Amino acid sequence: MLLKKGVDVRLSQNFTSREFDCRCDSPLCQSTVVEELLVESLELLREGSGPLVVLSGFRCEEHNARVGGVKDSQHLLGRAADVRASRGLSPNSVAQLAGAVRAFAAGGIGIYRDLNFTHLDVRDDGPARWTHPIKC
Repeated sequence: MLLKKGVDVRLSQNFTSREFDCRCDSPLCQSTVVEELLVESLELLREGSGPLVVLSGFRCEEHNARVGGVKDSQHLLGRAADVRASRGLSPNSVAQLAGAVRAFAAGGIGIYRDLNFTHLDVRDDGPARWTHPIKC
């Protein structure tokens, strides 16, 4: 879905488009892209995790580069969200619950313990899993 940034459109029972807006302040960033499958999958996850806070959803290219996102980030396509469970579940616990949601099991799940969030995406090119920071 392509939506106007800053306009609050209800996407599901528990999520609105503003939650997925790019967090940059560029006047050139006027739109938000959100994949319906992402929202549907977050709703399914919410049934087990309780309320979720979307820390980062869609990102424009400029903002993605500024926050250190990878060049082919799923955030650029509106297919990813960095979330925190508001009832205090750890990123590991959120990741474990997300693994039971079909689209996340087939997509990406990244654990960011040090920043206290979980990256979830609905990529369609095979599952990806990671923990940050990566220990070598």
